[in-house]
Amino acid sequence: MNATRDFPFGWIAPDSHRRVFAGLTLLLLAMTVTLSALDTPLKTDAAPLGIISFEFARTLEVSRAMLASWNAEAVHHAFLIQGLDFLYLLLYPAWFALAAQLLARGLTPKWKKPAQIIGGLVLLCAPLDAVENIGLILQLLGGPEGSYAALAYYCAMPKFLFVIMAAVFVLIAGSARLLKR
Repeated sequence: MNATRDFPFGWIAPDSHRRVFAGLTLLLLAMTVTLSALDTPLKTDAAPLGIISFEFARTLEVSRAMLASWNAEAVHHAFLIQGLDFLYLLLYPAWFALAAQLLARGLTPKWKKPAQIIGGLVLLCAPLDAVENIGLILQLLGGPEGSYAALAYYCAMPKFLFVIMAAVFVLIAGSARLLKR
């Protein structure tokens, strides 16, 4: 087997990719719905996007305002979100990378290399998200801390950039696949 042929999924038999993708899709949808429900009490005037706002707090002052705006239930939910996000950070990068690869496979060969690049970049989201989560958890445990807020921010920025790039690629490749039919 040539592992670079289908980077980053060369270790999975090509005829299993669609089944793996279907399983990832179901898990991703379930986790997204769960995380969204848990995020509801975190949405305040100081944190209008809930946990995403906290990821982008960047400074001690902003982080302090967000944490102060959350009641005990919201903080409990924030801890739950961070714990579950350690599973989620394995799901969404794999989903995007495999989606890009599967879509590119049905198009002309010029799509293969961009799909591999997008797949590699989006897989970098996992370690970025893990470090970001640690910065957020440390603030939830010990109170707002400027260096942890900055750490979370500087991990969230490239993570979201890579996710947006992957989403755009999947939309464009998906559209190209539909137009090809």
